[in-house]
Amino acid sequence: MNAEDDLQAEIEIALTAAMTDPNLSQGDYYDLCARLPSHCWAYEFISPKPGVLQNCCFIPKIGAMGLIGRCVASFGADVVLSIGSGAGLLEWLLSPRFKVICVDYFYTVSDSGDVNPWVIPQLHDAVRKLHEPWLTFVNPDDVFDDRDCGSAVLLCCWPQLKPSQLQRYAEHFSLAGCIFLIGENCHPEPQLAAEALGCDLPGYSEEVDCLSQPCALWSFAKSPKSEIQQAEKGLGCDAKLHAALHAGKETDET
Repeated sequence: MNAEDDLQAEIEIALTAAMTDPNLSQGDYYDLCARLPSHCWAYEFISPKPGVLQNCCFIPKIGAMGLIGRCVASFGADVVLSIGSGAGLLEWLLSPRFKVICVDYFYTVSDSGDVNPWVIPQLHDAVRKLHEPWLTFVNPDDVFDDRDCGSAVLLCCWPQLKPSQLQRYAEHFSLAGCIFLIGENCHPEPQLAAEALGCDLPGYSEEVDCLSQPCALWSFAKSPKSEIQQAEKGLGCDAKLHAALHAGKETDET
């Protein structure tokens, strides 16, 4: 190993230790990640992700979260509905800015009060409560049980879903649009996923900066036509602001 490799190893050790701290701040996470090269854990058979981060398919740097945050905000929705949220790293990083509903099977607590170790330690207390002002944890089998959360942006990170599964969310929730973080071996294709969700504006795509495998953000909004067609169901979107974001323009709303 050379000096650069030694330094990276030291930073990885520091990040691994920090991620075991349930009180780690998002800012400290970003500071540590900033010291590591992008995609340093892209090939896990060569350089595996350390510690609890092994459970995270997507390990974003601050630039990625800025892009995701701007995209989420462009929809003007009440909540982020994260499908297959897994260990919860992305959702934890979003929670200072947005209300997030985490949908997955991992949010369980044993009789002795221990949270499923798959979940990052920073969320353990929140999982025990199941609901906090900015974070809610829901089993996929229960997510359609008369849940009224207002307008939502559907978020999927490295999805492994069928279009029919996505259609159920479109039928049950008032979706303003959708965001996908797509890398290799994800399905369905982003355009097919957007179609299943009733989002038909041209999609926006941009590569995101992360420590894990390369991936791109795709986002789709409902067109005014779709908004009118779904009005009787109470669905809506901020298509104007979404289109402005994609065009790189500023609006009065931003």
